[in-house]
Amino acid sequence: MEKVNVQNKFDVTPIMVQPKQLTILFNLSRTVVGKFINEMLLDENFRDAVTRISHNLTLVNVELFMEYLKSKDMANFK
Repeated sequence: MEKVNVQNKFDVTPIMVQPKQLTILFNLSRTVVGKFINEMLLDENFRDAVTRISHNLTLVNVELFMEYLKSKDMANFK
């Protein structure tokens, strides 16, 4: 009997990431990401995108973060 190596390959998209990963994904500085997260917490439309699990662990929904960036971009044209 031959051994067959089966590898499952899945395309996994992160739903929520830490701010450090946002700096890598969007090529933004840590300061800018922190500023955007604080602004999102103040905005009722994007408040649910940020989850603070503890004082040193914050998770951000990637898709809502992208929507927030798009809304900031469009706000500059109004």
